[in-house]
Amino acid sequence: MGKQVILYFVIVLFLTGCDREEEENSINVMVFSGLPFSLEDSMYSYFDSVEYDEELDINVKMFLPSREKLIIEMVAREGDIYLVEDFMFPIIFDPVILHPLDSIAFHVDEEKQHVGENEQTGEENIYAITVNGDAKLFQELGVNVSTDFVAVMMEDTPSHSYGLKLMEAIVN
Repeated sequence: MGKQVILYFVIVLFLTGCDREEEENSINVMVFSGLPFSLEDSMYSYFDSVEYDEELDINVKMFLPSREKLIIEMVAREGDIYLVEDFMFPIIFDPVILHPLDSIAFHVDEEKQHVGENEQTGEENIYAITVNGDAKLFQELGVNVSTDFVAVMMEDTPSHSYGLKLMEAIVN
């Protein structure tokens, strides 16, 4: 019995280690919205067109706007960039786990910038940006969006510079 438990933990650790290596070579964009799931491939193409020097894969996953699912995905650290309907803002806005977006904030009006203080560092930065329906992303997708969205990037994103380029593509 003891050997089986040890073997089980070794297998779990091995699989977890392999999964982390794959995550380091990709950026996961998670979209929580009422947009049709049929747009997932178009979103992938939009994000894939963002030029960058590193060889990183982009994965786009779409979900219905569920608070519970968002929490599960965040806790599991599945996403690197989140684009969520604005009613989910209180769930996703935690400066401790988010990467500052100050370097791309000049792209948006000040009222669309969400400033917070990281409790661990004491730094005050922009950690979220509101995205309106007139954003280039939605225009390129050919969809009319009547609700606002919020875009954030997680602190543990594999490539902050590439993630910021993707965030620019979302908020422009």
